[in-house]
Amino acid sequence: MILKISFFAIVTLLTMTLLGSAGEIITGGGTSISMSEGSSEGTFLADDTDAGAEVITSGIVNSIDIRHWVTNTRGDHATVGVRATNADSFWYIYGIYPGEGSGWNSGSVWAGEQLGASYADYINAYAFASNAAGDKAHADLEIRGSGSLNGYFVQAYAGPELDKGRSRTAFVQQSIGGATGDYILAQTWADNAVLDRAGSWTEVKYGTLDYYGAIANAVQSASTGNRAAGTRIDYARASAPYGSISQGMWAYDYWGDHSRVSIYIDKGYLYSYPYYIDVPSIAYSLSDYWRQTYASQSYYAQANNYGYRNRYAEYVGLLPYQFSQPFYNGYIGWDYAYTVPP
Repeated sequence: MILKISFFAIVTLLTMTLLGSAGEIITGGGTSISMSEGSSEGTFLADDTDAGAEVITSGIVNSIDIRHWVTNTRGDHATVGVRATNADSFWYIYGIYPGEGSGWNSGSVWAGEQLGASYADYINAYAFASNAAGDKAHADLEIRGSGSLNGYFVQAYAGPELDKGRSRTAFVQQSIGGATGDYILAQTWADNAVLDRAGSWTEVKYGTLDYYGAIANAVQSASTGNRAAGTRIDYARASAPYGSISQGMWAYDYWGDHSRVSIYIDKGYLYSYPYYIDVPSIAYSLSDYWRQTYASQSYYAQANNYGYRNRYAEYVGLLPYQFSQPFYNGYIGWDYAYTVPP
């Protein structure tokens, strides 16, 4: 159900260099970078089947607003973008298939971006994918308060599920090499056409998220018509010795059944790889053919002040299951919650 796609190589077909001390750069897709001082360089790439651009700046960047999207004639869609304000420096590269805009006669669409920024007041990078069946997937990263971001990658894909061939999917993936700021929130989630939903979040206040990767997709089987939504955190490492950390996995089905697991750490550290191979950080909803929701995660957590872990499951018409447990100092643990028909 969960799949991955590689970031393809971009071939330079058209090159243009921009140098200036102030003003605005207009990049592909009608997006802009506004600078009050410093300099910038851009390389623009385009042909009939793919497009890309690379931008590097030095000096104060007042505002960044970049968005690239593609839609094919089937109704598959992919978008990537980034917004930022008052960054000391910024670099960016993107790729898109089969090309910018709408009307492409292709079996699938894809968009991806890589970027970094330093000492920005605000950074928001995102990706969105949807297919003609109504499946959707989202990835979103928000950083506030003197934030920096290194080695960030996000992509969106809509089309045939690559390991199945015939099923259709909407898929997103994001990874972080390093992020710092007063507030960091990484979210990845998917919902299918009947609003089965599954997602994850990792939130850090006054700390760092220096190793992170997550994916999500919604899919419909071409042979059975069954639908599902799922998400997974492949790895996460967060540090907030003077702040807080929370992470959770959740799933809903279209009946209203709900599963959720979460952990909260006040002044400490979180390592989630997952810690136990048989308890991954995953959530999914399979209501079409099983009416099941499931959420789990495993981790090593260190709370210098205090922490607590939570499990919640609710099957509509029955009393919900709730579990909460505090912990202190170092703790290796796992949590899972699920709903199935009684």
